[in-house]
Amino acid sequence: VVGVSGQMMGAVFLDSACAPVRPAIIWADTRSQEQCATLIERIGQEAAYRQLGHRLNPTYSITKVMWVRDHEPDVFSRTSTVCNAKDFVAYQLTGVLVTDPSDASSTNAFDQQTGTWSAHVLDVAGIAPALMPTIVPSTTVIGTVTRRAAEATGLVEGTPVVIGGGDGPIAAAGVGIVEPTDGAYAYLGSSSWISLASDKPLLDLPLMRTMTFNHVLSGRYVPTATMQSGGGSLHWVADLLADRDDGDRFTRLVADADTSDASGEGLYFLPYLLGERSPLWNPNARGAFVGLGRHHGPAHLTKAVLEGV
Repeated sequence: VVGVSGQMMGAVFLDSACAPVRPAIIWADTRSQEQCATLIERIGQEAAYRQLGHRLNPTYSITKVMWVRDHEPDVFSRTSTVCNAKDFVAYQLTGVLVTDPSDASSTNAFDQQTGTWSAHVLDVAGIAPALMPTIVPSTTVIGTVTRRAAEATGLVEGTPVVIGGGDGPIAAAGVGIVEPTDGAYAYLGSSSWISLASDKPLLDLPLMRTMTFNHVLSGRYVPTATMQSGGGSLHWVADLLADRDDGDRFTRLVADADTSDASGEGLYFLPYLLGERSPLWNPNARGAFVGLGRHHGPAHLTKAVLEGV
């Protein structure tokens, strides 16, 4: 059996033959701030949060779709379906295009109370429901590996393919976070988060600092607090301080950082290289080193990045 996962909150634009009509827009892209402001004005931030489990924010899929409609009308006119990354991979394997609740819950257009696309959000956004793929349970076998996919991947033709889920909820299942009593886990990737399992959305009212995705297990949810640039901050400083072709650069930089102090010497790093989600929810936030002195060197900078994250 093949299961599929991938980055969430993006937008893959497909034509009637399910071929991409433009490069995908990924989770880290916040160009759709104007479209997001429109939704906030017409729906209300708290009302949306209660329905979606998430703030309205330009990191999510629906405002990216609105941006393409507003700025690339020729592209949008050729778009028949908008999906997330793993959905397109699953389609390439099987010829079946669907999504699951975990990825749907990362779009800002999924009603967690009904388990369906939000007719209200789509109506306010001006996006036709027909653009959104059918939602099936994450454990659904949607088809089998086609001959063409088998030739391209080396997988055995006829192997069952499960639609799977978004990277965050799949990570929760992978580390055994499936029950509310299972504790929490921390993930350090390009973005980073801390998460747990619950049997209902966990709403942080009135501050709305956190979000809740649907789990890949039916009836479960994954309340999450996430930052935009976690491991991505280390990747950035490594690009600055080390040879990109050096396969040991991260190991060496972190080892060097262990020989220095940063916050103890008043040096701090704000890891807002891509804006920030929880708890700030400010796409315009930017990173900074604070407290830099002439005596600080590469090891101090790396240590500050690690501590800042």
